[in-house]
Amino acid sequence: MSKGRIGVQLWSVREDCAKNLEATLEGVAKMGYEGVELAGLYNRNAAQWVKLLKDNGLVAKSAHVGLGDLMPEKIQATMNLYGEIGAKNLCVGWLGNDYMKDLDGYRRGAEVFNQAAAAGAKAGFRFGYHNHDIEFKPMDGIMPMEAMAKVMGPTTILELDLGWVCHAGADPVAFLKKFPGRSQFVHVKAHSATNKTAVLGEDDVDWPRVLRACVDIGATEWLVVEHEEYANPPMVCIKQCIDYMKKISW
Repeated sequence: MSKGRIGVQLWSVREDCAKNLEATLEGVAKMGYEGVELAGLYNRNAAQWVKLLKDNGLVAKSAHVGLGDLMPEKIQATMNLYGEIGAKNLCVGWLGNDYMKDLDGYRRGAEVFNQAAAAGAKAGFRFGYHNHDIEFKPMDGIMPMEAMAKVMGPTTILELDLGWVCHAGADPVAFLKKFPGRSQFVHVKAHSATNKTAVLGEDDVDWPRVLRACVDIGATEWLVVEHEEYANPPMVCIKQCIDYMKKISW
């Protein structure tokens, strides 16, 4: 079975991207990353992104967008833009307060992804949700992420941020077993109870176990490194992360 391809969420190096996108993408490719997940376009249009990615031997199969970008009045423009780049897997990282007050709100948010999935099916788009820790902290005895997963259709993506799941005290493997085959993209983020700037390999997570479950149970296609707390410059941190992933087996 495939081990899953390794990409990086460009939010991890957002300041570098803002200063010199071309050099940042070149550096990311030289580290051994096969792809990037977009988080903003840095004032480049779709054609410019296509060239930048091609020039560096990278792909962008996924992107983070806002929930508003999936609403009926905007979704076609969203698909036109990201479809040209090749990023046909679009995930939202935050629902917003109107949806996150209670479980019914999370379920209403989940319906947005179902509507988007119906609109994008013919064009080959998939849509999904990326969690933080709050979605794995029970409300009325139920984890909001589970409430969403039960409403979201089988073609939607449950993009687990593995670090945030662990930060909430939950087990990502247990979640993958409850909803197998639905985490085609995951975020590989360090979690340490004692060192908030830990990179992969310096943290508390049993990564071989978790990554094996992602691929074998979650059907993960892309393992997307994300790092947000820095002891070293961001580009150094994401290199440390991929160097660790290259060393371990799963």
